[in-house]
Amino acid sequence: MCPSIYTDSQSAICLLKQRKPAAGYHLKEKFTTTLSHAIENPVATEETIRAKIRWIPGHAKIPGNEAADKEAKKAAKDGSSPKDQLPPALHKRLPFSVKAHRSSVVNKIGEEWRSDWEESPRKAMFDAMGESFPFKTHHELSRTLTRAQTSLLLQLRTGHVPLNKYLHRIGKIESSRCEACWNSHEEEIPETTTHYLFECRKYRTERTQTIDNYLSGSPRTLGNLLGDEKGAKSLMRYIARTKRLKATFGNVTPSKD
Repeated sequence: MCPSIYTDSQSAICLLKQRKPAAGYHLKEKFTTTLSHAIENPVATEETIRAKIRWIPGHAKIPGNEAADKEAKKAAKDGSSPKDQLPPALHKRLPFSVKAHRSSVVNKIGEEWRSDWEESPRKAMFDAMGESFPFKTHHELSRTLTRAQTSLLLQLRTGHVPLNKYLHRIGKIESSRCEACWNSHEEEIPETTTHYLFECRKYRTERTQTIDNYLSGSPRTLGNLLGDEKGAKSLMRYIARTKRLKATFGNVTPSKD
């Protein structure tokens, strides 16, 4: 005698084959115990009853499998059957899966963070640079840069780089103007990140040799520069040649230069 149980869950079949404890192992033990009691031969004979677990393709319009799938969805939606109709193994609440619980918590935290980020005033700033959550481009670039270069890149993204506009805002200096433009043309221009990277006339030669050479006619934006490793390194090359931020970050020239 060899009864068969059909399932379209390959993961369940793989779990039944495992002998070492793993996630969901307690379900395997309850299933095998319940199955052993169900097929126990009531007649005292030497015949051994073995049950076979067979795989059946899901969503293949097999009547029995479709009916089982329908009942499973109904149970998930409407809740559990009355306790007296459940197998003894299910009369008590099943243990929590630590792995599943951890995954649920991580997903919930991620959703809450994403919601907070959508409402953050900093989101518009990052969007303007062509970067969006979860900042994969920044993470990938960080692996190719030194610690000083990565720190500088992050400060450029956030606008917290030690240029006069930011230093004036936090009370470190009296004026936010670009001293290079003031000394050469007496122009009262705030030294912002955009001005330093793309506008300041003092660094036209360095800009042409590095940033403009990489952009090849594309708009001068931080987002266009930070799209890949080559663009980020052209930016570092420009900053190193201007020596404007050397006192803070040292020499940030890419290693191949």
